[in-house]
Amino acid sequence: MSRETLSKIENDNRTISAVELGEICSILDINVDKFFEENNEDDLTTLFRKKGNFSKETIEEIGELQEMIKIFINQEKIFRNEFKPIMRKPLWEEF
Repeated sequence: MSRETLSKIENDNRTISAVELGEICSILDINVDKFFEENNEDDLTTLFRKKGNFSKETIEEIGELQEMIKIFINQEKIFRNEFKPIMRKPLWEEF
């Protein structure tokens, strides 16, 4: 993946493709299913902290990657009309 492509993904100017996600998972030595677990007790940053051999910068980048993938998943759910937003009361009614 080029720096330009990565920069576009990081700045929300481009979405990540399934192929690119697979390549990133291969590089990080994790299964792609980790990104799609709904009831995952540990987020990816916690998972990589537990492995213990990554720098603070790498952990932060993994957190950013995780957030990008959540956006990707939500976009897919919106596209398939599966996204169910949480309906909240107006702020003035909550207090």
